[in-house]
Amino acid sequence: MIYEIKKMKLNWMITWVFIMVEQVNSENRGIQSGNCLPYKAVIIWDTYTEGYRFFYYQRVFIVKLINEMPDNSKIYLKIFGSDTTSFLHFDKDHLNDTWVEKIAGINDPARFRNTSISFEIIKNDVFDILNTSMAVEYFFVVNECSKIEEQVIKMLQKQKTFVAFSGDTDPSAVWTRLSTNKDHLIKLNDDIHGSLGPFVDILCTDSLLMCDTDMYWNGFRCYRCSYICTSIPSEFCQKECPYYGIQTRNGKQPESTDSDCGILHSFSTRSYVILTFVTISLVFLCIHIGVILKNECDKKKE
Repeated sequence: MIYEIKKMKLNWMITWVFIMVEQVNSENRGIQSGNCLPYKAVIIWDTYTEGYRFFYYQRVFIVKLINEMPDNSKIYLKIFGSDTTSFLHFDKDHLNDTWVEKIAGINDPARFRNTSISFEIIKNDVFDILNTSMAVEYFFVVNECSKIEEQVIKMLQKQKTFVAFSGDTDPSAVWTRLSTNKDHLIKLNDDIHGSLGPFVDILCTDSLLMCDTDMYWNGFRCYRCSYICTSIPSEFCQKECPYYGIQTRNGKQPESTDSDCGILHSFSTRSYVILTFVTISLVFLCIHIGVILKNECDKKKE
């Protein structure tokens, strides 16, 4: 017990020191890039994992990610992995680092249990029609044990969605489908302390896109990209609608996948239809058998 407490304190101190260094580096790089606008960042963090190393990668990545965000960005951090979901909401301000201690103090993943990322946790963000003053970007910080409902992937097909994956294996088709494209997926490994590189450039590019990936902002509202894009996209089309024409993530059709820690929770509409048909058929079959048996009994009585 004493050993576990000392281990937790040491891990917390290591993370805290690193985060403080990241804060200084962030300020030295410049608080806000000229190519970035403040945006709403919805970060879904699945903390359950079978190894502390991956949990550590995730925590470091989230700190680096938030440090790269422009001031006045709205951060919604949603933490999975336990019986309850924790929330952390704040506006990015390089002069206020109270959020750092809260992230550094998140417990060791061994205390958590494996849960599935459900649609309930993001539906309020997806249907937030009141917040149209800035772009919205989704970040899923997951690992090889993570599970996600099919409905989440379907609802985010036209959103700017990033996936940060940690694990000994490569990201499965589930996560490549969830990410907007291959450039929106990053694998976290031992060089996590290095720069996020081109990943940051994409964050800034997407911060300029106020609408869904199949629409563009004309200064007042969102319009369909088909109004400005043709079979041969113009330079204006490529700037305003860089993801126009993406029907499915990386050309892959919906599919489930197995992992060492669990399986994708996927149950399509077609499955519901088949199940309903089979249930109704069984009910009618039981009624029919009941009628036959009743008739047989009536004949025997006669």
